[in-house]
Amino acid sequence: MSIKLFKNITYYFLCIIAVVICRVTTAKVEVKRANPVVEDQITKIHRLFISHSQLFQQIQKKINSNQYDLEKLTEQKY
Repeated sequence: MSIKLFKNITYYFLCIIAVVICRVTTAKVEVKRANPVVEDQITKIHRLFISHSQLFQQIQKKINSNQYDLEKLTEQKY
């Protein structure tokens, strides 16, 4: 039960990160015409979110793998 809860929380957290990335990308396009210094800062933030998103995808794959292993062990036990 706790693994499933953790998996759901991780999924929702990844969705929030995706929304933030979309917002930052939109802001980047809008600010691009206004100020090059701000554009550089937004680009750095955007790269940071992308790297974190990739990290969370790796964590999600690991969670799914561990869930599968746990289910196999449970089946073998019974």
